[in-house]
Amino acid sequence: MPEYIDVNTGQVVVTSKAYILRSMAIGSCIVVSAYDMKAKIAGMAHIMLPGSSRGVEMGKYRYAEDAIMHLLHLMTVSGSVREDIDICLVGAGNVLADEKDTVCSMNICSVSSILDRENLRVKASCLGGFERKAMYLNTINGRVKYSCGDSDKMLLWPQV
Repeated sequence: MPEYIDVNTGQVVVTSKAYILRSMAIGSCIVVSAYDMKAKIAGMAHIMLPGSSRGVEMGKYRYAEDAIMHLLHLMTVSGSVREDIDICLVGAGNVLADEKDTVCSMNICSVSSILDRENLRVKASCLGGFERKAMYLNTINGRVKYSCGDSDKMLLWPQV
């Protein structure tokens, strides 16, 4: 069984080695997993905020634009071809059940528009709701699992 690499808020990790990339306690954040089946390169970005950091260096990968573009950069310099990258998304839960909280929907809009602009395929997603989530990406086979609240892990991709 591969070891875990935790991908925390504002982190972007890319590897071609055998690991399970894991993001836990995902609330309004969105975690983007990226996998190139041909090159066997995997990546994950844990995004906290919509938009861009606008050049601020500290914490810049907490922002959707900066994190996704850095994820793509690391994937391609590691040998991946953009057309071969499959994306899965987990998160954007309104865990405080606050009607006035718009961060979740703003994160979904921001991440979706960036992925559309970059012509990246979203293969599967679990977005929204009111429970915290977790996401797991097996770097050996590209299998993505997730959990909601205290549930057991469920397969997100590939769908059987």
